[in-house]
Amino acid sequence: MIRIVTRSRWQQTLADRDQAHARAVAVQQQADRSYAGHVRSALVLAEEKQAAERAAQTAREEATHLREQMEEAAEQLAVHLRAPRKVFVLQHYGDLHSVHPTNAAAEQAAAVATGVPSLTFSPASDVPARDLRWRITPLTMAAAGAEGGAS
Repeated sequence: MIRIVTRSRWQQTLADRDQAHARAVAVQQQADRSYAGHVRSALVLAEEKQAAERAAQTAREEATHLREQMEEAAEQLAVHLRAPRKVFVLQHYGDLHSVHPTNAAAEQAAAVATGVPSLTFSPASDVPARDLRWRITPLTMAAAGAEGGAS
């Protein structure tokens, strides 16, 4: 079948075609922009995910390191608590005056108490402590939880 088309109808058909083509191009461009936006969003999310995974890995490593340090400190504390401790008791005529971590600290306390810059202490003798004005006696303390108390 042959159809006769008038010039005005032909021009209208061409105009409709051009308009449809322009609309298709505009829709395709919008779709391309939307797709590009989605791709950019996906890339940003992928980068954020990688950064979060790196941060999580760093946090896990730090937690492991801190856990190891805590375990080591707990072991050292347990050893320290089991070990006997030595203190130095400063006595004045046999009465307890003070307790010190070192002999030098006890001597310094005696010097402060007497007002004399330096006192000389000889090793413990058979003389009773109550007969001596100042005496420093080393004392070994049993570890916490150990039987027998101080020796």
